[in-house]
Amino acid sequence: MAMAKSAVEWMVCILLFLSIVLGLLEKVEVEAAVLEVSVSASTNLTMNFDDWNNAVLQSNYRAHALMSRLHAAGSNSSSTAYMHQLSSNAAPVVSGNSDGTTYIVNVGFGTPPKQNIKMKFDTASDVSWLSCDYSGGSSTHKRLDCKSCDRQAEGVSCNTQNQCILEARYADGKQIMAHMSEDTLWVGSQSFPNFAFGCGYNFKGFEDSTNRPSIGSLAFGRNSLSLPSQARRLFTYCVPDFMNPKQKGWLSLGDAASIPSASMFTALLSNPMATSWYFVQISGISVGGTRLNISPQIFQFNSGGSGGTILYSIVLMSQLVPPVYNALRAAFLNHTKEMKLTPRDMRPELPLDTCFTYTGDIAKLQIPAITFHFQDGLNLPINQKGIVSRLSDDVICLMFHPSVSNDLNIIGALQQQGYTISFDKDGKKIGFAPVTTCS
Repeated sequence: MAMAKSAVEWMVCILLFLSIVLGLLEKVEVEAAVLEVSVSASTNLTMNFDDWNNAVLQSNYRAHALMSRLHAAGSNSSSTAYMHQLSSNAAPVVSGNSDGTTYIVNVGFGTPPKQNIKMKFDTASDVSWLSCDYSGGSSTHKRLDCKSCDRQAEGVSCNTQNQCILEARYADGKQIMAHMSEDTLWVGSQSFPNFAFGCGYNFKGFEDSTNRPSIGSLAFGRNSLSLPSQARRLFTYCVPDFMNPKQKGWLSLGDAASIPSASMFTALLSNPMATSWYFVQISGISVGGTRLNISPQIFQFNSGGSGGTILYSIVLMSQLVPPVYNALRAAFLNHTKEMKLTPRDMRPELPLDTCFTYTGDIAKLQIPAITFHFQDGLNLPINQKGIVSRLSDDVICLMFHPSVSNDLNIIGALQQQGYTISFDKDGKKIGFAPVTTCS
C-alpha cells in the first residue's frame, strides 16, 4: 500500500510539472510573422450575427456618407508597449456596440454640468450635436444668431428668423435639426466655455419611442467648429476592446507635451477637397512578413481629391480598395490553409466574406501578422484583435472589408486598438504609441 501511495504521489508531481511546463510553452513568443490570438473560445460574446451585420451596415453607411461629401466638394470645385497613466483631464471612452456605433465618449455639458452625456466619437465631422433636452437649468447655455455663428461649416445655415441652424442628414435616413448654440463643455476635469454645437430639437429616423437619439456626436474633424479647433488643442485617445463593454479607454486634449513619449510619427496630409479628414500616406501592407505586391500609388489621393487613406473612428473595420483587399485576403488565406473556410452561400447570415468554421481554443490559433507600412518609415503592426474576431461559437472572421468606394481606404476603429493615437493638426503629424491596455 505504501509503494502504491508513493507511486501515485510521484504521478501527481509529474503531471503538475508537465502542466507548468506546457503553460510556460504556451506563453513563448512566436516569430514576428505570426500572432497568437488571446481571446478564449469560451469568452462571453457581446455581439451576435445581427449585431455584426448592423455594425458592418452602419460602417458602410458612414463610408458612403464620406464619399458623398467628397464628391459634393469635388463638384463644387516600432516601440515597447507601455502602461498609460490615466489623468483626470481624460474623458472615458467605451464600446458603442449596444448603441449602434463604434465608440462613445462620456462628457459633461452646461453649468452646473450635466455629466455622463454619451457622444459618438467622430474624427471626420466638424459640428458636434446632441439633444437639447440636457439644457434645462444651464446658466451658460445660449442660442447663436446669424451674426455670431460660423456659417461656413457644413450643414450650418441661417433661416428667416435670424436663427443659426444645423441640419445633418445621414446615409441611413436619420435627420437632425438643431439650433447652433454655446455652452460649457466638460472633457474629464477640463472645461471649454462657449463651445459651439448643435442643440437638437427635431429628429427623424431614430428608433427610440420618443424619436430622440440616446447619444449625440462629438466632432473631432479638422475644420473650425470641431472640438480640437475650438479648444485649440491636439487630442490623444486610446480605444478599448470593442467586444468588451466593461473595458474603458480614454480621450484627452492637450499640447505637444501631452503626446506619449513612446509615440512613432507619420505625416498628416491635407486634401483640399476633404479638408476635415485625417489623411496619411501608406506605402504598403505586409501579411505574414511578406509585403503585398501592390503599387504605393493605390493608397494616395489624386489631384482631383479622390482616393487616399484616412483614419476614421466611426467605421468599425478597415476598408480597403478592391485590389488591396483582394491581395490581403489572398495572402491571409495562403497562411491559413489548414483552417476551414466557411462559404458565404452556406452561411448567408455572415456579414463578412472571409470567415472560418472554428470551435477550438482560439487562444492557441496562429494567424499571420498584418503590418501597415507608411511612406516616411513607420511600420504599424495591427493588434491581433484587429485581425480576427469570433462572431459565434463556431465562426471566426477576418476583420477587414472591401471598400464601399473604388478609391478611398479607411483605417477603422478595430485596427486602431492597441495604440494611443495623437492627432497634432498644427504639427502636421499623427503619433502611435503601443500600449498593453488603455487603463
